Amino acid sequence: MTFDPDLSNDCLLVDGTETVTLHSTSTVAVEGAKRGQLTLEEIEFRQVGLESADLGWNLPEANLAGLVPRQGDAIEDAGGTFWTVLSARHSPLSGVWRVVTRRQV
Repeated sequence: MTFDPDLSNDCLLVDGTETVTLHSTSTVAVEGAKRGQLTLEEIEFRQVGLESADLGWNLPEANLAGLVPRQGDAIEDAGGTFWTVLSARHSPLSGVWRVVTRRQV
């Protein structure tokens, strides 16, 4: 008997998520998106010029329909607010894209 765990959809087992729309090379509704404050690493080491109102988003790769978030793309949250993608990095272990965004005015 072998044990072959499939962790690819574990990122979908999170409370407090919302469906957002990623506007990239095409547009896709992304279920299971989670917004939150920036991490200490993002604030101190990764990003120069971040503002206190900037947000981080976790986007499940399984729900991106093959799209890759890139700088300059936009995320439209469930309330209709648009956020510009400042940076995006992928975590293959968790199957999540971490996207840092700034609210559009």
